[in-house]
Amino acid sequence: MGKLLNVASKFSVLLILLATALGYAYGESDKRALTAEARQWLENYPAIRFAIDNDYPPFEFSEDKQTPFGISKSYLDNIQQQLKVKFEFVPTKSWLEAIDKMKKGEVDLLPAVALTEQRTEFMRFTKPYIALPQALVSLEHKPEVNDLVLMTGKPFAVISGYFSEELIRTNYPDILLQPYTSPLMAIKAVKRGHVEGTALNFGVASYLIQQHKIDGLKLVSLPKFKVQGLRMGIHPDHYKLVQYFNYAINQMTAHEHQRILSRWVELSHLKGDFISNPPKRGSDLLDVKAVIIITILILILVAILLHKTIRW
Repeated sequence: MGKLLNVASKFSVLLILLATALGYAYGESDKRALTAEARQWLENYPAIRFAIDNDYPPFEFSEDKQTPFGISKSYLDNIQQQLKVKFEFVPTKSWLEAIDKMKKGEVDLLPAVALTEQRTEFMRFTKPYIALPQALVSLEHKPEVNDLVLMTGKPFAVISGYFSEELIRTNYPDILLQPYTSPLMAIKAVKRGHVEGTALNFGVASYLIQQHKIDGLKLVSLPKFKVQGLRMGIHPDHYKLVQYFNYAINQMTAHEHQRILSRWVELSHLKGDFISNPPKRGSDLLDVKAVIIITILILILVAILLHKTIRW
């Protein structure tokens, strides 16, 4: 796990400021306490079985496919502390296997998923708890592409089971999709020239490129991709958990969101009021204004901090 935790400080700034931006998007903490009956119901609830994407750092990952790590696991720890529920990790070999187990009812929870139309058939979703835009990864010397329609007729890497695969297959049927099993495999395919590019969560792509010291690549924003919020997906048999998980997320302050992220990024260079006095939270929903603020903030930070590695 040690090599995955040595994250570049540039990306840490991006994530921490993003968490702060999300603080504005969430509403005031729900002042209503859970009733005694609700707490008793939760404490008596059977262990909630969950699976993760083993290859989605820093949001979730498992090097040995037996022990979960990452941001989503830290959110589960916070929810467990608040609600006194029990979680049971179900190891899987791949994200497709995790999705399949959810469909079959063999797991009850996927803690870091994007909401798609197809997934609503077998999952119920919490509110988003973190958001990052999609970016196109391509070779640095290639022409800049910020619209996937320009990939028509070209080989393009997708990760099997990801929401981006579903979106691209639906909206860009003439792109020649090449499926891969993980973001890192897709990035390496771009580097080797096997495909023209791939679309990935900006945070995951940045993390992997820096962590594995893959040079010669650039990330370009995709304005037509909706900014996706990572949510927790819950099996319909356990739909009542959605309201309680949302309650727990609502209880978290911007400072708590930052503290969770700081477990997986370096904060040693951040000091003073920014950390000790996080901004107060505003409107109740992750609405259009919040998404715009988040997106603009990310674009500005990336342009300033990541220089030649990322082109916009």
